[in-house]
Amino acid sequence: MRKFVQVRQYLWNEWVTRLPGNGLRCALMRWLMHASIGRNTRLWRGVKLDGNCYGVITIGDDCEIPRGVQFNMKDKLTIGNRVWMGHDVSFYGADHDPDDPERPARYAPILVRDGAWIASKASILKGVTVGQGAVVAYGAVVTKDVPAYAIVGGVPARFIRWRQVEKSLEG
Repeated sequence: MRKFVQVRQYLWNEWVTRLPGNGLRCALMRWLMHASIGRNTRLWRGVKLDGNCYGVITIGDDCEIPRGVQFNMKDKLTIGNRVWMGHDVSFYGADHDPDDPERPARYAPILVRDGAWIASKASILKGVTVGQGAVVAYGAVVTKDVPAYAIVGGVPARFIRWRQVEKSLEG
């Protein structure tokens, strides 16, 4: 099974992600990686897969997944509807136990709720939920859950303030 997934990810990373045509890339992501991708979602050229992404990616409707976004997952990655992100965003669904001499991998799902905005070069780490309408600032490293409509930034990401646009996002 592992070899099967590695071949599919190789095909995606070296060939499919370079193809023109969003519809073709979405169809091949569904077929190759058994991903669920909603209507009007755009997968730009240059989206990368790492880890074991087979069957774990769910992306909602009207999302924007631009160049350089990297999915490194083994557990579930769920991205809600109307989620936008900047270039070079990374999702890391695993880490290693630094206290164990064997450094075994530890996995946890990532959830990004509807209407969230993740700015360029941000990293979302394992076990994190990004709340509805939340904003993750440029270059932030998100290690803990982000509340709905919060703006977070920094390394590690910290609360900055609440968004003032709740009512416009709920419709």
